[in-house]
Amino acid sequence: MGILDKLRAAFEEKPHALTLELEDAAGLAEVLVARMRRHAATARLRLIEKGVAEIAEREAAHEKTLRAMLADRGLWPRPPASTPHDGSNNWERLSIDLAMLGELSVSLSRMSAKWESVDEGVAQQLMAISREAYENEVELRKLALKCDPQALD
Repeated sequence: MGILDKLRAAFEEKPHALTLELEDAAGLAEVLVARMRRHAATARLRLIEKGVAEIAEREAAHEKTLRAMLADRGLWPRPPASTPHDGSNNWERLSIDLAMLGELSVSLSRMSAKWESVDEGVAQQLMAISREAYENEVELRKLALKCDPQALD
């Protein structure tokens, strides 16, 4: 890379903005995985516990991939400024996790489109993670529907 290329890259806003979005997504994924693992452990029904734990592990693999993308650029995940409370029962906890997972899936899909012009490989990885996150979202929704919204833990 020549001097002019380095200067041009320094003044380009797009790659920097994209990496900031990637840092945010990785931070959200990190928080989500920790929450889901904790919520799996507190579930009273074995079916819910097992299902949430499996989804959490699949999302942990996504988090690891996002971390690797950032590490290649010398960056780290940036956790959200605030996180929602844990909830008073399984239904509320899983509903909040479901909303976070949906937000992550949509965010990754949008980022994928933006990364196509910068790095096709990253764009493909983001789209694949987004699709899998959507599938996990569908499964988590089914588990949340099995919980009693009126119950208190």
